[in-house]
Amino acid sequence: MVRGQPRKFELIAITEAEKARRRKAVDVARGNIGLSGFKISEAHEAHAQRYVDGEIDLAEFLKPGLPSSPAKRT
Repeated sequence: MVRGQPRKFELIAITEAEKARRRKAVDVARGNIGLSGFKISEAHEAHAQRYVDGEIDLAEFLKPGLPSSPAKRT
């Protein structure tokens, strides 16, 4: 990756069952964050959707350093 250029994501071949499993895991995490009184930023929502869609794997999804704004209380 060249600094200053946008990342290019390649779709990882995942089954519909895997996609559903990923969606459920993200939904549970979103719910836990909401119960704590916080709201996920748009950047994190988009990042989570890339994981659900198979554009990134779990290691990339969990990698720190996503440019974002701090979580906001709802």
